[in-house]
Amino acid sequence: MSAPDEFVTWLARHEHKDSVYEWVYHYHPRSDAHSIALCTSIVEDLVAASESMRLQALANSIVYGINTKHMFPNGKKKTLDLAIGTVKQVKASTRLAGIICPGEIDRVFLACEAKTVHCPNCGRLCYAVWSLALLNKLQDIRAIRSLASFR
Repeated sequence: MSAPDEFVTWLARHEHKDSVYEWVYHYHPRSDAHSIALCTSIVEDLVAASESMRLQALANSIVYGINTKHMFPNGKKKTLDLAIGTVKQVKASTRLAGIICPGEIDRVFLACEAKTVHCPNCGRLCYAVWSLALLNKLQDIRAIRSLASFR
């Protein structure tokens, strides 16, 4: 199942129970469960689609992180919604999709921000995954530009 299909299925099944009134929501604006589910699906799609990434992941050359803290070479610290990069430390031996392990990243190859937007015009939730480059974060772009190269 592709990431968009998997995420829609997850949204339909996920429930958040209010601790005070015990109401059940499929979406809670203060929770990051939806962005974690979306990022997990994206990682699964990437390693399934890219033979190079799959081989590097199976060799423990790359790991992924969701809501992972990272310090870039310029000293800037940032929490990344989703990142894939070279291994600093493998955090768990359990592989996502049987391929890639979660871990601490040394050099970031790919980073994404997952954002949720509630559209007041249509009353729907809209999900977007933004590349750091698209967010015009020049410092991040400079740090990543010299590092990013999948072979």
